[in-house]
Amino acid sequence: TQYTGEMKDGYLVSASWGGENLAYAARAHFCKDTFDVFAASQCELCYEAVNLVRSTRTHFSQNCEGCVDSMFLYDCRGCNNCIGSVGLRGKSYHIFNEPFSREDYQKRLMELKLGTHAGVEAAKQKFESLKQSHIRKYANLLRCERTTGDNMQNVADCTYCFDISGDARNCKFIQNGADRLTDSYDGYGVGAGVELLYESFDSGVGASRQLFCMTVYGSSNASYSFNCHGCSNILGCIGLRNKEYCIFNVQYSKEEFQELSRRIVQQMGDMPYIDRMGRSFKYGDFFPAELSPFGYNESAAADFMPISQREAGEAGFSWREREPAERKPTVPSNNLPDDIRDSAPEIANEVIGCANCEKSYRIIPREHQFLTKFNLPLPRLCVECRHQARLSLRNPLMLWHRQCMCDYQVHENTGVHSSHSASRCPNEFETTYAPERPEIVYCEECYNAEIA
Repeated sequence: TQYTGEMKDGYLVSASWGGENLAYAARAHFCKDTFDVFAASQCELCYEAVNLVRSTRTHFSQNCEGCVDSMFLYDCRGCNNCIGSVGLRGKSYHIFNEPFSREDYQKRLMELKLGTHAGVEAAKQKFESLKQSHIRKYANLLRCERTTGDNMQNVADCTYCFDISGDARNCKFIQNGADRLTDSYDGYGVGAGVELLYESFDSGVGASRQLFCMTVYGSSNASYSFNCHGCSNILGCIGLRNKEYCIFNVQYSKEEFQELSRRIVQQMGDMPYIDRMGRSFKYGDFFPAELSPFGYNESAAADFMPISQREAGEAGFSWREREPAERKPTVPSNNLPDDIRDSAPEIANEVIGCANCEKSYRIIPREHQFLTKFNLPLPRLCVECRHQARLSLRNPLMLWHRQCMCDYQVHENTGVHSSHSASRCPNEFETTYAPERPEIVYCEECYNAEIA
């Protein structure tokens, strides 16, 4: 794992907090026995999901909350035993939005053959077609007030924030926050009981006033520090545990610390760092990118803001080509059994060639046990390609100011909308759906009138 805390039995897990028995997961908070997810919170026994909240045994789904025993859901709440459906609320035994009796549902489920790769691909294709015709709420916000951004729950008074799960208040420019975050700006992977955090990543955990920090936990009044835990009043420190009044890892008295800190801050303003692009970095700026030991294409930045090697160089970022894999595949993915029931635990001994790139991957034993238990086919893509496929389902981390597209003269609405009648809805909002995209985007009032 990397940048992960309070985790047990995690395998290839990143940027996650709290959980047990996870694999191939990113931004999974307080999840258990879950595989191949991105931005999941309080989920159990789920597989291949994006933006999933408080759900159990829910697979191949996105933007759902409180769903159980379902597959291929989009924008559903409180549903159970549903397949390939969108925009449902509190429904059971639906397949592609069509209701069935319990007996007919079980019969149709067997006919779909979702334990086979061919069956999953056929269901996925039909599900994606249905999803494209579904109206979209301007943002995926659950129990949020006075907030702009996307993919958040229990958030108030936050601006331009994304992927926050749990009690954030008065924050701005935060991405991937969790579990009690207040009065903080410009953070990535932060939370777990922190306030007054600024320009930091992977930091927090019962702390206050963390400025320009990386992987600093349980520390207060910390600035420009890395990998320090349980500290207070530190500046420019690395790898300290339970220390106070330290500068560059040297211990000082309280008075010495205060005076020397003041002088350093002043000097950082008078003699700023100048990078190779000629840009100035004073106190109050984060570390220059040229100091990073990683290339742009090796970082999370490439996931959310992909650029070419030329563009990275022009912006002052380094770039590093990946070395070819040392292990050669023992079996191509197209030779894997179509039905999970035709596979054996010994598949964990094979090196599988990805169907989409030149990389290889393995099926770990507990992954095979999970797939067998839920009758799900073996994956044909490597870990990285599966991660990129999940990312492709999400909107960009950008906002556009738009007007609600609800218009009785254009769209065939079924509900009564109090904000307008014969004309177009006047409501405006900030959304991650760019104006040129094909989706029909509604404000919350019009959306709820159609979906509820």
